[in-house]
Amino acid sequence: MLLGPVRPGRSWRHPLAGTASTTPLSCLRRAQRPLHVGLRLRLLVDRIERGGLVEVFDMFLPAWTDHLGSPHGTGVVERVFVHAGTITVGPASDPITLGPGDYARYSGDGPHVYRSAEEDVHGMLLVGYPPA
Repeated sequence: MLLGPVRPGRSWRHPLAGTASTTPLSCLRRAQRPLHVGLRLRLLVDRIERGGLVEVFDMFLPAWTDHLGSPHGTGVVERVFVHAGTITVGPASDPITLGPGDYARYSGDGPHVYRSAEEDVHGMLLVGYPPA
């Protein structure tokens, strides 16, 4: 699915839009992003409408790393945007592999993995907490 620029007075529904009590695994592949000429705002990747804290991390995962993340509290959502390398992330029971330009959102309230292959991974990790 390719998304075009938003025109004044018009709106569009983002493929990752919507909220639920449990966050399903969602992925936006680089090939799904629109191509723009001129201003490079690129694409609205996701909206964070939480009312709670969002931590933003510069993520680095060395090659051949396999990390199992402990569950966070109920309602915590993680988001990963990959700049370089290949990473497998998400729920330990159903992870997804992402490459440069890919983005995923998944629930952080269960065991989750961060796994790299033969190259280092650089990207961003956002951890969103519900309101206190």
